[in-house]
Amino acid sequence: MGSILSYLASNPEADRINEAYRRRVKEHEQDKVPQTPSHIVDELYLGNMYDCLSPKVLTTHNIRNLVNCTKIVYEPNIDGVEIAISHMGIEDDESENIFALLPAQTKFIAEAEGPTLVHCEHGVSRSATVCIAFLMKYHSMSALNALLLVRKCRKVVCPNEAFLEALVDWEDLLATAKGSKTGKKKKRLNELKAVFKTKPN
Repeated sequence: MGSILSYLASNPEADRINEAYRRRVKEHEQDKVPQTPSHIVDELYLGNMYDCLSPKVLTTHNIRNLVNCTKIVYEPNIDGVEIAISHMGIEDDESENIFALLPAQTKFIAEAEGPTLVHCEHGVSRSATVCIAFLMKYHSMSALNALLLVRKCRKVVCPNEAFLEALVDWEDLLATAKGSKTGKKKKRLNELKAVFKTKPN
């Protein structure tokens, strides 16, 4: 924890990060947010911003690549270990065009050497959307099945509605590239929303 506190003290956005940290501690007390990254598939992990700053987490999971979905630039430091970082830089806001960023981020994960941690502030919306998009493209999964898998691995996953819509558009794009067809967009979007009406298996 010492390294994290040192980082917060030197970061110009420390107030904002500290507030997020206080919220996270409170949520931990309520057993809402996982305290470790969630393994999704193969060498892909989904977590939060404190996972990426924790040398213990990074070394335990042998993380060699990071996809930072937040606007804050983090610089994790492990002696003698190089970590490749892709910075997506968006807010968890429905006005953000996450769809435009999915090709580059999913490609980064696919081409990464070694385990990859995809993270945002809490590992709930932005980073979850990227992991779902990766599964759709590189594991040939539908948006619905990819969402169900990621939510099963990390129960707090809940992309905002605009990000869910981006995943439906992503599904259309992938289908077009393969010369296949998808169902009606509104129906598929509603199917994604309906996932959150039940608890994860």
